Amino acid sequence: MLSPDGYCWACGTKQVWLSAKIINDELAGAWEINRTIREAFDARESMFCPNCGASCRSRSLSEAICRLYHNTNSLENLVTTPGFQKLRVAEINSCGTIHRLFSRLPYLSYSEYNSTDPAIRSEDLHNLSYSDSTFDLVFSSDTLEHVPNLARALSEIYRILKPGGRHVFTIPVVWNRQTRTRAVLQGTIINHLETPSYHGNGGPDYLVFTEFGGDAPKFFMRSGFEVRLFGINLRNLEDPSGVFVATRMGEVP
Repeated sequence: MLSPDGYCWACGTKQVWLSAKIINDELAGAWEINRTIREAFDARESMFCPNCGASCRSRSLSEAICRLYHNTNSLENLVTTPGFQKLRVAEINSCGTIHRLFSRLPYLSYSEYNSTDPAIRSEDLHNLSYSDSTFDLVFSSDTLEHVPNLARALSEIYRILKPGGRHVFTIPVVWNRQTRTRAVLQGTIINHLETPSYHGNGGPDYLVFTEFGGDAPKFFMRSGFEVRLFGINLRNLEDPSGVFVATRMGEVP
C-alpha cells in the first residue's frame, strides 16, 4: 500500500503527497508492464510534495545526495553548506525541484540537450565539451534511456568526472526482466527494433532507445564505474527504480 504522506528530502518538511496518474495507456502498452508496475511508476512520477513540488523520484534523489554528502536532513540545507558549495557539479537536463536547488551552487554547470536558449548551455552526452576530470558530481535523472549510444555516453561521463567523482542518477527499471534495446541509430536513421516508445510529451528527444531491466548495473560497471544502489526494494511500490551512484574509481571527494 502506498504511503500517503512522509518526509520530503528535498525541502525538509513532512507532507501529505499529491498523487496523479502519469503513465498513459500507450506507454504502458509499449512497455508491456502490468497494472502493479504501472501504478508503481505512477507513484514514482507523482506523489508530489505540496510545499516544494518534488516528486517521489526527486525526493529519492535528494535523499541519496544528502546521505552521500555530509548527511544533512534536506537538499535545501545541503546546497548551503560550505563543503557542498565547493563542489563542481554538472547537471544534465533539469529535474524540476532539484534544479531549482542546485541553481544556488556557485560551481554548477547546467546544460540541456539541443538547447535553443542562449542562456542555457547545449550539450550532447555523446560528445561533451567539458575538459577531462572536471567535476566532483555529475547529476542526471531519467536521461540515459534516451541516449542512442549508451556506452559512448557513459564513457563521456566517466571522462569528465574527477577520480573519486560520482554520477548520481535515475533510470526507469523493471527489475524482473532483462534490459532490451528498443531502437538503434544507424548514421542518421533510427532503426526501431520494438514499437516506438516515448516518455514525457512524446517528442523525438524522448524516444526510448534502452529499456532497462534487472541487469542494468552491469552496463555501468563495464564502463569502469563502481556502482551502488540507493532505495532499491522490490516491494517498494513508491519507488520501483531507486537511485544509482556510479563512482569513478579513486579517492572519494
